[in-house]
Amino acid sequence: MKLDEQFYRNMMLHESDAEINVSLAASAVYAAKYGACDPADKTKIEYKILLRKLREKYKGRNLSASETITEMDTVKSDTRKVIPRQ
Repeated sequence: MKLDEQFYRNMMLHESDAEINVSLAASAVYAAKYGACDPADKTKIEYKILLRKLREKYKGRNLSASETITEMDTVKSDTRKVIPRQ
């Protein structure tokens, strides 16, 4: 099973009332930004940075499914910003 962005989005929509552990939320956000989050990706610095930012922002508490989707949308829109050439 591929743990891609669509997998995590379907999980959040199917379990909309669930509380999402911050590490699972970080995996979902990582997948939104980089396309997928395999177990090996959790050792990468990019994943660790996302995890730390989410822990700080949510003060270590679990996220709701909607908060997780919002974080996925935010990071996805951040990666689509165009930087104008000078």
